[in-house]
Order: sequence, then structure tokens, then C-alpha cells
Amino acid sequence: MKVAFTFAFLFLASAFCLGQDILVKRNGDEIKARVLTITPEEITYRLHGSQPDSLADSRTEMIARAELFMIKYENGTREVFGDEKQNEVKLVSSVPVREEVAVRKSSADLYNKGRFDATSYYRGYKGAATGTLVLSLISPLAGLIPAVACSATPPQEHNLQYPSYDQFRQIDYQNGYRNQARKTKSGRVWRNWGIGLGVNLALALILAN
Repeated sequence: MKVAFTFAFLFLASAFCLGQDILVKRNGDEIKARVLTITPEEITYRLHGSQPDSLADSRTEMIARAELFMIKYENGTREVFGDEKQNEVKLVSSVPVREEVAVRKSSADLYNKGRFDATSYYRGYKGAATGTLVLSLISPLAGLIPAVACSATPPQEHNLQYPSYDQFRQIDYQNGYRNQARKTKSGRVWRNWGIGLGVNLALALILAN
């Protein structure tokens, strides 16, 4: 009976020793124990007393995870703990990136911008104004025909001579540009008709005298 009890005791002790996990610290020290829990901050394990043949004399210990390099488990697998700094949340791209912010203009601003650009860039009235002037010099009545026709007809798009197609696609800008261009064309045409009428009146007065 005594022999059987001793054999059983030695078998259990040897089985326990073979089933131990090994905690390898970063400084090379090893701890033979049974790992209980693993958290991001610490690891708890059950450590036996100073006497290897004492199963009852065991206690629970704790070690910071940062102190461990590796755990060798009883089944032969290993878990290596890398640099704990890798687990920290990092902020990527701390340098701010400048981006051009497009400022959206109001409809009124775009309309006024279109009118302003038309006064600077539109020159498509010259043909109509010149034709009206020539006919008006010959006969103010004849000059009325192109004057009325040209002033009533808006400028053709190919004669608008707008500075930027991207801007012209914006409807408010386009309306402002077209309206100002039409006013400019009409004004130039009637001004030239007036010049022709004035020249004819002056000639009539000279001839009358």
C-alpha cells in the first residue's frame, strides 16, 4: 500500500512538472509556472513553493506583460511578446495638409462679375456698329434698319469673347455677361446711328446756308 501511494505521488508530481509553462523574461530569467490569465497590462500565473514535491504549496503571482519576452506553453506552442509600444494608438500624419478651399460666390456676385468682364472683353459689336455707321452716313433712314435689327438681336456666343469657359458655364455669370454684352452692342449701334444722323444734319445745314 505504501509503495503504491509513493508511486502515485511521484507520478502526479512528475506529470505536474512536465505540464508546467515557462515564462521567459526579457532579461533571460525563466519562471516555471502555470499561466492563468493574460491581459494587455499583466499576466497572472500559479507558482509552486520552494519544494518541488509539494503540490499543495502553490501561490498566485503577477508580472507586468512588458517584462516578458515569451511564454513556452506545456503543449509546445510559444507566444512572443513584441515591443509594447506597438500596441499604443498612434496619430498618423500630425502635419496638417493645406488644401485650397473653393469659396462659393453668391448669384449676385457671379452676375456682377459677368457684367464687369463683358465690359472688358466683349468686342463683338464692332461689325454691327460699323455697318450701322456706314449706312447712317449714307442715309439715316437706311441706317435705322441695321440699328433696329442689331439692337434687338443678342450677340452670338462665338462673338462674346468671354475670358474663361469654366466661368461662363455658371449660369449667373453667363446671364450677367450676356446682358451686359447685349447692352454694349445696342449702345454702340445706336451711338453710331446717331453719329450718322448728326453728320447728315450738319451737312444739310451747311448746304442750306
